[in-house]
Amino acid sequence: MQQVKQYLAEIEKNLLDYSGKVKFSNDDFLQRYYNTQLLVAGMKVPDQRKVFAQGFSFSSLKGKEQLSIWNEVYQTSNIHEVKSQALYFVARIVRKNENKKELWKTLRHWIQYTDNWAHSDTLSSINALLLEEIPEVVFPQLQKWNKSGDLWARRQSVVSLLYYHRQRKNFPPYEDMISLVENLLNDEAYYVQKGVGWTLRELWQHDAIKTWKFLNQHIHRISAVAFTAAAEKIPLRKKEELKRMRKNSRADQKQK
Repeated sequence: MQQVKQYLAEIEKNLLDYSGKVKFSNDDFLQRYYNTQLLVAGMKVPDQRKVFAQGFSFSSLKGKEQLSIWNEVYQTSNIHEVKSQALYFVARIVRKNENKKELWKTLRHWIQYTDNWAHSDTLSSINALLLEEIPEVVFPQLQKWNKSGDLWARRQSVVSLLYYHRQRKNFPPYEDMISLVENLLNDEAYYVQKGVGWTLRELWQHDAIKTWKFLNQHIHRISAVAFTAAAEKIPLRKKEELKRMRKNSRADQKQK
């Protein structure tokens, strides 16, 4: 644990030295922007990546040893940019890691230490790749997260299905994916609804016919937040048709 504290101090120092910042702070604007309780320096992502590229005193260790360190860093740090460094490490090794099931055993716990959309979405990009490679262990976890009391786990359960459709080569069965989306249609959490809309948008890219049918069937249940994101890639004529259907269905609901 003492050694991890030393590594944490090193990472923090490198970030502050590069950014020219004096300290990490609880700046209200930045915390509201990320929707986080973590301390933040407000560093731009390219600058954070440059710090990571410069390396640390433990960067020459074997991959498994580095992962162990970064696992402790992600779980114990209360600084936004420091936790981001851990995610950069995993994003770098995930494709070439030969034992993805072992990697998953570590990563599946990280959602417990995630409290903001930036870290959640980076984690989703990693989990989506692992879902392609080892669906037999990742998808059951997504199903569990789908029913979690933690909003970031629920968001993770759908955004990790595809992340971005264009990046995927293999997909779970459509019916499995859409079932997780449907389970969250009435979720009250804003960031979960953003995730629902994101995933519907990517499902449209994957199978427009089935997704159009789903949108038609559930248009009265889809929130404004989710609908805005879901309709981004839909052709204008069809989007206007959905808007009319949504308006009419809501009017019918009021009359009842």
